[in-house]
Amino acid sequence: MNGGSGLSPRKLRCIAELGVATNAKLLLQLAVRPARLGGWNGDSVQDVPELVVWESTLGQPGPGSVLTLYTGGRAGTAYPVSTPHGPAPAGVVEPAFRQLERVAPGARRAWNGRAFLDAWVHDRWAGGSYAAFLPGQLTRWWGFIGRSDGDVHFAGEHTSTRSQGFLNGAVESGERAAREVAVKLGGLEVSSQPLSCCSQASAAPSTVASSRPLSIVPSRQTAEAHPSRLNGRAKRVRRSLVSGAIG
Repeated sequence: MNGGSGLSPRKLRCIAELGVATNAKLLLQLAVRPARLGGWNGDSVQDVPELVVWESTLGQPGPGSVLTLYTGGRAGTAYPVSTPHGPAPAGVVEPAFRQLERVAPGARRAWNGRAFLDAWVHDRWAGGSYAAFLPGQLTRWWGFIGRSDGDVHFAGEHTSTRSQGFLNGAVESGERAAREVAVKLGGLEVSSQPLSCCSQASAAPSTVASSRPLSIVPSRQTAEAHPSRLNGRAKRVRRSLVSGAIG
């Protein structure tokens, strides 16, 4: 049974059963740098409850800072929120500051009132923060999860065998899926140059996806036989790549 989706039973089982992590990120903006809080460097790892903290504005000018409070496990599912992404309510911010004050006294006074929460476990489309393969799932689905099923192609960090769980994995797999679709349109060959996210690992995140765009070229046979049809297909692929419709 495929529920009318057209997908294979193995692919449907993979989609239904793949483990998903429950991490959440709370961003707190302070009017000062962490060093003004007793010489703190902005980093902290706590286990009651689980919490990792880092400064997300290192290297940026200005007197203020943004702290990222990263939780997971049961703590990542416990935030009392009505929306998964948006300004953090007081019921989230105040407990966070009570825990933060244990390592950075004065952090609550330095807060400028701005806080934002991404609680991925409450996102109906994501269902969690990123793939967390359960026991037995790595050997069962690693690599398979990103394979196309008929005319359906899959991308996302969970499909990446290079950087699973990270933004690079999402970019790399998106480029891979776009190449698959381009080839499947018929008569299209895709440049074999390295993936941009892997060939420029030191590039800033904003330049990774755009620094080396996909190069789609016609095969010689198709170009000679159907020049007008090919041009139309190539344009559609290029538009889809720019808009993000593919992958």
